[in-house]
Amino acid sequence: MDEISEMSPLAQVKILRVLEYGEFERLGSERMLTSNARIICASNCSLRERVGLGKFREDLYQRLNGLTLLIPPLRERLEELPVLIAAELKAAGLKEGKNITAIHPEAMQKLLHHEWLGNLRELSHTVRAMTLFCNGSVILPEHVVFPPDLEAGRDRHPNEGLAVTPSSNNKQHEAGTDLSLASAVKRHVRFVYEQANRNQRRAAKLLDISRATLARHLRNVAQK
Repeated sequence: MDEISEMSPLAQVKILRVLEYGEFERLGSERMLTSNARIICASNCSLRERVGLGKFREDLYQRLNGLTLLIPPLRERLEELPVLIAAELKAAGLKEGKNITAIHPEAMQKLLHHEWLGNLRELSHTVRAMTLFCNGSVILPEHVVFPPDLEAGRDRHPNEGLAVTPSSNNKQHEAGTDLSLASAVKRHVRFVYEQANRNQRRAAKLLDISRATLARHLRNVAQK
């Protein structure tokens, strides 16, 4: 069940009855049925806070709170972006009949600098748009477009202010540089690390990742 925090009070009562007694009625029926199903639900906000605001039942919260998995927002999982983008590109490419095999380093930087307030849904929509804009096999910086309402009025990202040096020749990158997603992340991590004067704490803050994650990336860079 997605977005359970937005469930109406009446629906909360019905779900609570299913959880406590295993009983429910089909829509339009007066016949009582039973079920022993397990419920997995998701929420983009704290149910505990919703309970405090009087917008979610305390007893239902306690029944649902058997096992809680906290999934960090996408901006805190930089190391997962290449895999997620690759999967979305493959799916979008199949749907649109395109064979996109790589992403330009500057395009990857735009993706890594983005805050992804919409998490995976926003990533999916962004990659779909990139696929539609791309007429070749490589995603270029101009193919990465975010909605204006997400760009305007947002707080400065920790990476903002870094002196990013743009490439002068896209074709040169395409011909002589490894344009794989994993390599783009390695280059970006190495670049930010150098910009931070090799201070791991500052570099991790700029990248918006933990120091342990940064250390893992640096080991991968060193093994290259």
